[in-house]
Amino acid sequence: MIWGIIIGTLILFLLLLLFFTSVRIRIVYRRKGEEDGFFLQVRWLWGLVRYRWVAEGFALTGQGLKVKEKKEGTTGTDKKKRTRIGLAAMKKAKEKVQDFRENVVNLYGVMRYFLSKVVCEKLVWISDLGTGDAAETGIITGLAWGIKANLVGVVGSYFQWRRPPQLDIRPYFIEARLETDLECIFRFKVRHAILAVMRLLLRMNNKGGEGKWQNTLFKA
Repeated sequence: MIWGIIIGTLILFLLLLLFFTSVRIRIVYRRKGEEDGFFLQVRWLWGLVRYRWVAEGFALTGQGLKVKEKKEGTTGTDKKKRTRIGLAAMKKAKEKVQDFRENVVNLYGVMRYFLSKVVCEKLVWISDLGTGDAAETGIITGLAWGIKANLVGVVGSYFQWRRPPQLDIRPYFIEARLETDLECIFRFKVRHAILAVMRLLLRMNNKGGEGKWQNTLFKA
């Protein structure tokens, strides 16, 4: 009996500990010359649970998007393959997203709640830009600065910032160049993700209407 209580207490303690742990997501996108690369890493439980996905190249064709990818899970086993995302699959995914939006009451509010709990630990975005003409490069660099600053400002208003973002655009006046290097790290608590999922489930409406959900006692 005593051992059962001890084991039960330990299990409860571990569950509570997991509830307060954090998930860290690192995203890297680099464009060098004509090559594009994308890196996604997810770490949980201090790296004991991890996932890594690397896209080493993209090719947009008339049949869809071709991706050369590599995956690595907690076991450390790499899986390399070439994937083609067809236009039909893209259209189907778009329809599913639209259905999901229609079947969740106040989806924007739930997403806003979760994103407000996300902490951006790092954002570095450096771009090299040039057209080969000094005057054109100067104008385009100014426009690019405005777009980049506004984009980060709007998107960043949803998160918490651990440190200010580092943005830079380096103009090249004597050669044509378009390269970029983006790295960001996000962190969120597991409990906030669980609460967000619970809110989504409570607001789901398979009939697509909002009426019967308006008076629920579990409004977020």
